Amino acid sequence: SGRLSSGAIDFDVGEVAATVWASSLDGRPVAESKRILVTHLTDVQADGNVYANEEKTILLKWGRKRSIVRNGEARVSLALAEPEKYAVWALETTGRRLERIPSHVENGCLTFTCAVKGPNGARMLYEVAADGAALSGAEIQRQIDAAAAKGGGRVVIPAGTHDVGSLRLRSHVELHLERGAVLRGADRSEAYDDFPDEVCSIHPEGSKKVLLYAYDAEDIAVTGEGAIDGQGPRFFDTEHPNPWGTYKKPPVQRPRMVQFVRVKGVRLSGVTFKDSPCWTMLVRSCENVDVDGITVTGDQKMINNDGIDFDCCRHVRVRRSRFKTGDDCLIVRAMREAGSDAPAVCEDIVFEDCDLDSWCQTIRLGCPSDDTIRNVRIRNIRAHGRNGIFADYPERYLRPNDTGFMDIGDLEVDGYSGDFSDSALQIVSEPGVKVRRVDGLVFRNLK
Repeated sequence: SGRLSSGAIDFDVGEVAATVWASSLDGRPVAESKRILVTHLTDVQADGNVYANEEKTILLKWGRKRSIVRNGEARVSLALAEPEKYAVWALETTGRRLERIPSHVENGCLTFTCAVKGPNGARMLYEVAADGAALSGAEIQRQIDAAAAKGGGRVVIPAGTHDVGSLRLRSHVELHLERGAVLRGADRSEAYDDFPDEVCSIHPEGSKKVLLYAYDAEDIAVTGEGAIDGQGPRFFDTEHPNPWGTYKKPPVQRPRMVQFVRVKGVRLSGVTFKDSPCWTMLVRSCENVDVDGITVTGDQKMINNDGIDFDCCRHVRVRRSRFKTGDDCLIVRAMREAGSDAPAVCEDIVFEDCDLDSWCQTIRLGCPSDDTIRNVRIRNIRAHGRNGIFADYPERYLRPNDTGFMDIGDLEVDGYSGDFSDSALQIVSEPGVKVRRVDGLVFRNLK
């Protein structure tokens, strides 16, 4: 019991006696090791024993057999060369990671607490890894699936760069990116999954590829101070730009960064979404979407890197967020499924207290073949770029064999300021394009 220091290792087990040791797993001295196993062993006995000593009570189970484990904690400090690059995980007896353990750097040492009592049962094994960091996409997906299998939970992505392809979020799972964490999408189209046709027949830009996706789910979240990097410019010909300055599009499917379809309860908070190769987000047929304090930024020479397209959604809030894109920043759509006459409605949408910067439109309201958009509130927006709010319905945007179907009403803009090279506001339909209704549009405090 008490405190023990030896070389690069310092342990303090407090009042509960325990055996604590650290083992290098890569053959290097502990101080230089990139992967260390820390064991915190208190008192483990076979279950079923009866003790006269009241201190030995059945607290938790550990391992494959029923056992009693005495609760306890140990404070561990490891003197490592670059402690800020290490992360700590609690392990099962099989070696599978259970959850990320909070750690910090104190007096040049990586410091964390081993605690027997954990949310997933008893914990006595810990992995300390440099570039603990470098999680594979398969490992992140495994953690997402494991959390979902338990009814939900939080998957924490530690600081460091993690190379991934497609990741599928599932119900009641929060993907949390810590400060300094980057999910870096592959720079090859074939590294990504196709979004299922049976879930969504609409594939903007002719691409089914997607990095982060979910469908037929509820209560999902992407949070934290980290970033998702789509490496967008690597999908374009940046060496031979178009005469008007944008990069040339390649003859490959460019992945969207996010696609959620038929999800009830979406929360996006704090995260930076950088350089999506295609639309940054397509959010379709979703309800109760809360976007707060995110950043969406993309090289403005990329074509079709929209910010967020809300399509056929209900009850959407976008607040305190910043967008800088080559294409439209915030988009409201009501696209009908291919070959379907079923109504498509997008309603109860609020954009407020956001900063928008676009080489195209800062806010787009529908396209001519869309169905119904209603009850949209735009408040306290600061904008910059080529165009401001656009509800324009040109013939070139019509679907094949369609003459127009747009219905838009109950729109209120209260507080919209900016500077634009072309138009601040445009509501227009070209000759030959049918619009069913434009009604109930209110504009206040425009500067």
